Amino acid sequence: NIHTEAMGYTAGNIRLFEITGMKSCMITENFNNISDLFEPDKDIVTYINFEDLEEKIQFLKKNLSIAQDIAEKGFEKVQKNHTEKSRIQDYLKLIKKII
Repeated sequence: NIHTEAMGYTAGNIRLFEITGMKSCMITENFNNISDLFEPDKDIVTYINFEDLEEKIQFLKKNLSIAQDIAEKGFEKVQKNHTEKSRIQDYLKLIKKII
């Protein structure tokens, strides 16, 4: 997952949730806010540059059980925190603060 410049320095495009929601191992850029969404190296894999990305891809290819474990944990995180239902509850809490 490589973000466009339009994202600035934040992570949160739809691919983060689509890929983890399909029980696939997500590899994405390490932005400051990524830990607000997922736990790096537990729910997803993050990288800091293309050399780091290549190393992590090679490691995961050689250690498929680790990739599968990360994929499962990412899926669990999406089901717990990133569904429409959980987002609506978050929005309602924000609205209640305003009212």
